[in-house]
Amino acid sequence: MDIAERKRKAAQESEPFKCQAKAKEQEAQQWKDRVAALKKAREQDGPALAEAQTRAGELVREAREFRSRAEAIENAVYDLKAVSPHARREDDTRTPEELLDLTEAKGREVAEALAALRRAPRDQG
Repeated sequence: MDIAERKRKAAQESEPFKCQAKAKEQEAQQWKDRVAALKKAREQDGPALAEAQTRAGELVREAREFRSRAEAIENAVYDLKAVSPHARREDDTRTPEELLDLTEAKGREVAEALAALRRAPRDQG
């Protein structure tokens, strides 16, 4: 396994997300500057200020998501666990009702076991 090649490929795949994050961060900064200017104005425009704050927050959140995607791609390089490509995937096909029935049955088993444990000291004494 060539780790340098994996890192190069991950960097290449993550670059578009980093670029998008940077663009969003720059746009968010412009909106933050607008917020600051609106706050300094003698007559504050409440709706415009609220819109600018909302937009700046949205852009910061979007930038964070793009950065997170880029990091996930780059961090995957170091995930070296062995995974068989031929392993069968087993999906749980039980319905919610079946799961509730199973949970209820297991709950009864636990209650019976607890009752038996509570009786045990009296039976031995």
